[in-house]
Amino acid sequence: MLTDDELQDIEGDVCAALRFARVDDDEPPDLDALCFAFTGARPQLAPMRAEGRYVRRYGARRIEARRDVYGTPRGRQVLGHELGHAYGDIFLRREVSEEWCDAFGAMISAPRRAVRRAIGVLGHRVVRLAEVLEVEPAAALLRIGEVSGRSVALVRRPGIVVARGEAFAWPALKEVLRERPAGLHPVRVGERWGMMRAA
Repeated sequence: MLTDDELQDIEGDVCAALRFARVDDDEPPDLDALCFAFTGARPQLAPMRAEGRYVRRYGARRIEARRDVYGTPRGRQVLGHELGHAYGDIFLRREVSEEWCDAFGAMISAPRRAVRRAIGVLGHRVVRLAEVLEVEPAAALLRIGEVSGRSVALVRRPGIVVARGEAFAWPALKEVLRERPAGLHPVRVGERWGMMRAA
């Protein structure tokens, strides 16, 4: 689990990556253009089991994506994740973890200023924010917590909760669904569930 300090460091790396690529962070960025800025090539569509991968061969770098995910909100997350691997390789000169790349991917797909701007217009409506930011609802939920500080939690599987925002002792999801405690509400995020604390 990434700490708040690690998440802030990743957010700083995302800002540096966007500046390097000369990309405005007021809107969800064109990830194809970011792939080009990092590797010199647009993402390649490739038949493979994995949804995406960062490849470095004979001095050339490229990001590959599976055709069925490319162009979808999930595909944006995949490209962002692989951009994390590229960023680690090119700028940090080290291998970065899958968890690090997941966070980098969510942050570069939905940059802080773009999220803040969308929240200003739409509030904390997770599904609507996901549509506007062109990310999966789970990523939108976590970005709400990271950007606004509001307590949110994503249930990855029973007993595995990823929390963002202000620290909070989360009850079990089944308690929230069954008892609907004051100040907490469940949020459906695709095939998963999340929870959000009242503002």
